[in-house]
Amino acid sequence: IYLDSDIIVNLDINDFWQVNLGDKPLGVVPEIDNGVPVKKAAPLVRESMVKEEDLFNAGILLMDMNKMREMGNILLSGLRILAEYPQENKFYDQNILNYYFAKDLAPLPWYYNILQHWDRKHAQPSDREGIYHYMGKSLGMNSKDIRDTMYYEYYFKTPWFNGEKL
Repeated sequence: IYLDSDIIVNLDINDFWQVNLGDKPLGVVPEIDNGVPVKKAAPLVRESMVKEEDLFNAGILLMDMNKMREMGNILLSGLRILAEYPQENKFYDQNILNYYFAKDLAPLPWYYNILQHWDRKHAQPSDREGIYHYMGKSLGMNSKDIRDTMYYEYYFKTPWFNGEKL
């Protein structure tokens, strides 16, 4: 399991751990905004390296490490691809992972990577089970938003709250 640091796990993580990936090396939630693929990996899509509808967010991953190790070192060749389009790559790791795995992945249900800014745009945030991803600038300071409140309740319990760990 890989989890970005800007997430809250509001479910039994063991359920996520038990997801069967079949013969796929990677389980991900497709990057879709209300049914429409998001155009973040422009050079990958434009150069027909990845189909737009296959793009995924790399903030929450379920990985079969044995299958991934069999692929060898993908980092250097991934960096070469990014170097060809330096002005267009803002999501380095995500673009490399999309390049290598978009065609060979296990799609996971949306609640394993609930992107907060999209969920707020299309739904009323609740405390339903899921993994909440506060990517970008999606964390607010709205005391009436149950997910913002939940985030800060957990943050206050961390060693970083007092500012000495910066």
